[in-house]
Amino acid sequence: MKDRKLLTNLLKSRYLHAMGSVMDISPVGDYRDHLPQGSVQARLDSYWKATGSYLEAALEEHGKTPQHAE
Repeated sequence: MKDRKLLTNLLKSRYLHAMGSVMDISPVGDYRDHLPQGSVQARLDSYWKATGSYLEAALEEHGKTPQHAE
């Protein structure tokens, strides 16, 4: 009897979980504001420019630190 009740509760919780997953298919909010703007080429170009500036800053910072001779 106890096992049957446990199984019933498990099935109910899975059923409720599945219902929640179905509801996520058509969300209430509008997510279009979070989509990237601009063309793929323009976005990649800006990413590479940012990467170049990060590398340049890292190389400049590396040149300022004392080098240890081994």
